[in-house]
Order: sequence, then structure tokens, then C-alpha cells
Amino acid sequence: MWLAVALFSAICFATVYVVDEYCVDNILQKPYMGVITSALASISIFFAIPFTLPIVKVIHFPENADLLLCLIVGVIIQINQGLYFKALSYSTAGTIAGYWNMVPALLPILSYLFLGSVLELDQYRGIYLIVLASIGLSALDTKSTENIFALLLMLVAVVLQVTALLLMAYIFKRVDFHSGFLSITTGMIVAGVFPLLMPSVRRSFSQNYQKLSSSINIFIGVEIMNLVAYGSLQKSIHLSGEPSLVAAIDGTAPGFAFIFSMLFFKNKVRNIASKHYQTLFLRLTNICVMVLGVWMVS
Repeated sequence: MWLAVALFSAICFATVYVVDEYCVDNILQKPYMGVITSALASISIFFAIPFTLPIVKVIHFPENADLLLCLIVGVIIQINQGLYFKALSYSTAGTIAGYWNMVPALLPILSYLFLGSVLELDQYRGIYLIVLASIGLSALDTKSTENIFALLLMLVAVVLQVTALLLMAYIFKRVDFHSGFLSITTGMIVAGVFPLLMPSVRRSFSQNYQKLSSSINIFIGVEIMNLVAYGSLQKSIHLSGEPSLVAAIDGTAPGFAFIFSMLFFKNKVRNIASKHYQTLFLRLTNICVMVLGVWMVS
């Protein structure tokens, strides 16, 4: 069950990467505005609570210490999104998605050190097959020396993401999924709207407002997808208890991002460079290696 949820999370993240690249290139005046629009759109999740109560029955919010941890995780995720949006302004969605795969490379080591988690040998092999295939896809997506700036930004984001995933593994051993998810989302919203307290940010946001409002459907759609992606990620950690395995499956996102980019290109929704076709065999080979890695991890 956790595997299906984790794969669904990867598919959602891949969709978000592709649409976010379009937003950064064509709509957002400043990359960090993606964090603000993300936070504002995330508020919509609380309007769904009355509809989920018949299923969930009762939502028990975490105790003080656990609630604080949830809020911290939400803040970390939002900082990650800020770094990610800035990195997207330097590189492509496929490359940035590939950089996230430093996370499953580091997590097995840190999970062992901090959680005492030990996986089977084939699972470790599968994790590193997925990581290597993702690196291969990223190398084919490199578009300029500006990728160095994207890489540096993503190195910081990766460290923060690993921290967030380890905290999630701890949190979901102590609290139920729904209350944990809502508490983490609250942290994301608070951190996302915080920049609006600065006059310069409010000024930039208001200047960009007309363009943002004309694309409101895109932002609402992609942020709902983003919340679903993070919710699925958290649910798969809750079900499996192994953040390393979940992060590895999430590492298939670059493969999905490439496939979606190609589909969008054929439908003239996105202008993807023709070099994707020139390296098609290498890309498909990397995706096949990913599939093998997923099979070994499962």
C-alpha cells in the first residue's frame, strides 16, 4: 500500500515541477512569490475539513511538543520551496527534480544513525539505482553554467529536506496522520505568508498581482496538486515507517517529469527543447533503470 501512495506522490511532484517551471519563467515576477502563492492556496485545505470529518470522525491535534515539531517541519518545507523556486529560475524542471535525489542517497545513512533503521540489501541497491538513473536524467537536462547556482541552492534544500523527512518519521510514530498533516500544513502557511510582512515584498507582490490573478486557475490547481503530493508523501511515511524507502520511490519524479514534459510538448502546451528527442534512448534507458530500482525497493 505504501508503495502505491509513494508512487502517486512522485507523479504529483513531477506534475508540480513541470507547471512550476512554466510559472517561474512566464508568470512570477520573483521566484519567491511561488512560496507566497503556495501558502495562500494551501489555506483552501481547511475548507475541506467539514467534508472529511465523516471519514476521519475526530481530529486530535498533537500535544505541545509534537505540534511544535509539526510546525517546524512545515517551515522547513516552505524554505525548501523558496530555494526550489529560485533554483528553477536557473535550471529546468528535470534537472531540479534530479537534484532532489541527493535526498534518498543520504537518508539511508542518516536513518541508520538517528533512527537505527536497517534495510535489506536489495532495497539499498534499488535506492542507489534510482539515484543513479535520476542523476543520469539530470545530466542530460543541463542547460548552462547557471546550473552551478541551482546546485548550490539545492544542496541546502536537500539538507533541510532530509531533516524534514526524519522529523516526519518521528512525528507519525506519535500522532495520527490527519492531525499531523494539518499541523504541518499550518506551518507551511505561516512561513509562506510571513514575507508579506516586509513592505518591499508586498510592493513586489502587488505589482505582480494582475498577472497572478489572470493565472489564478493555474496556481490553485498546482498548489492543490502540491498539497496532495506532500500529503501522499507523509501518508507513505506513516504507512511504511521508513523514510529512506519513501524518498527512494519519490526519486522517480524526474522520470515522470520528463514523460510529462514530452507529452506537453507534443500538445504544444510547453516548449520543450528538441534535444530531448536527440537523447531519447538515453532518457528511456534511465527510466527503465528507475523501474528496476522501484521493483528492488518494493
